[in-house]
Amino acid sequence: MVAVKWGAKTNLCVILAVALLLAVPLVGGILLRTEAVQRRIREGLSLGTGMQVKCESFEPGFWSATRMTRLTASNQDGSSVSANEAYVKLDLLPLVVGRLVFREIRLAGVRLICIEPGRPRTEAGAGTGAGTGAGTGAGTGAGTGASGGASGGASGVSTSKTFKAKRLALLKALRVLDVSEAAVDWQLADGRTKLQVEGADLRLRLNEKNEGSGELTVNRCTWMDVIVLKAGRAEMKLADGTLRMETIKAGCGEGVVSGSAEAALLSPQTFALRLNADDVDLEKMSDELPNLLLSGKAQGALQIEGSLVDEASWKGGAKLEIRDGKLRGVNLLQMLGQIFQIQEISNFQIKQGVAKVRIAERKMWLDELKLDGGDLSLSAPGTLDFERNLALNAKLSVPERLLNGRVAQLLSRGFSAPDGAGLRSIGFQVSGTLDKPSTNLMDKVVGEGLGGVVNQLLGGFLKPRKVEKTEQKEASTEVSK
Repeated sequence: MVAVKWGAKTNLCVILAVALLLAVPLVGGILLRTEAVQRRIREGLSLGTGMQVKCESFEPGFWSATRMTRLTASNQDGSSVSANEAYVKLDLLPLVVGRLVFREIRLAGVRLICIEPGRPRTEAGAGTGAGTGAGTGAGTGAGTGASGGASGGASGVSTSKTFKAKRLALLKALRVLDVSEAAVDWQLADGRTKLQVEGADLRLRLNEKNEGSGELTVNRCTWMDVIVLKAGRAEMKLADGTLRMETIKAGCGEGVVSGSAEAALLSPQTFALRLNADDVDLEKMSDELPNLLLSGKAQGALQIEGSLVDEASWKGGAKLEIRDGKLRGVNLLQMLGQIFQIQEISNFQIKQGVAKVRIAERKMWLDELKLDGGDLSLSAPGTLDFERNLALNAKLSVPERLLNGRVAQLLSRGFSAPDGAGLRSIGFQVSGTLDKPSTNLMDKVVGEGLGGVVNQLLGGFLKPRKVEKTEQKEASTEVSK
């Protein structure tokens, strides 16, 4: 009799356990179909991204992940994120008691657009609504996903701490993060591109301590239209709140770029990046980057560190060496060579070139930039800031014997007297941007005010005639007839 009662109790416990196991997903599934919970999920994603998240459709899953399509998210500075599909898996038991805990997040077809402010950000940043979680992020992120949004941007640092704490609580149970077919477009305030990433895939697996490993692959990455990396790959490890990439490797102009990086996920989000480039063919790379006016074989190294959210804190250095190169498409040098009837200037050949760079104060300080062409040399120390603005003090040195021609003697007053090596030099400035550089070299050569006139008169002779293309097209049309 006792055995029968004990067996009955055991069966009852088993039945209750099974019922509870079935009830949790059932109740969770019912909750997922309610507008309130769906809104909570969108608000949770808003809190995690610091942006206002919306979606076109919402398909709740009982045992599988919840599917959302056509996700869009944006903040007040114009930055945005979109995804064709998102699969979100929640812990159902916390959901039953009213808490939102993400277990898995899978995103496909992601596009991230970052708009850089046109003016430097202040440390307080109150009320600007940048959505980064620093001071004002709560105004757009927590304001959409938590009660602290009403005071976002008003309380500054204290609101920021609350915002980050809630974001970490949401992601603490995250075990799977997958991002596929992602693209990044980091733009300056005037619309010029600073960084482009295409075809990025991210795989990250985490344990209960929020530690784990993964992999990042990138089809193509372009920085400031001066360097392009292809087929990038990096192994990742996450531990102690720091993401480390110990083996970065990518192709660059048929050469190889390798290195390592690490970044802290918590404030102040410090990072360090170290890269080395070997056997890079600038000719191959410049075919895709029209603003790159150099060809030749290159090698170099880069080290940079600072805070991910504060470019003013970035410090580091770089060195680039070039051999057997050429300046491509520099119309000004071609024009100068035509005027002086000096072929060596028109077709500047680089035997050796070196650039030594310091990175600080949101600028790259070119402490040394020298191109040695044998008889000729060109140096251009100065700065290139993170908005792509140029400020270079250049100097072109030419052997005196090359300035002995009749025209050269008439126009060589801007050159210095010969030095001990028999070289005569002319200094000039390069300003403008990487996209549209400008210089006063012609004014220095032919005199103030006449440089622009000479540019206009001779510039057309140094460019291919468009008529030729039209004539060729007409000729091909006649042949086809």
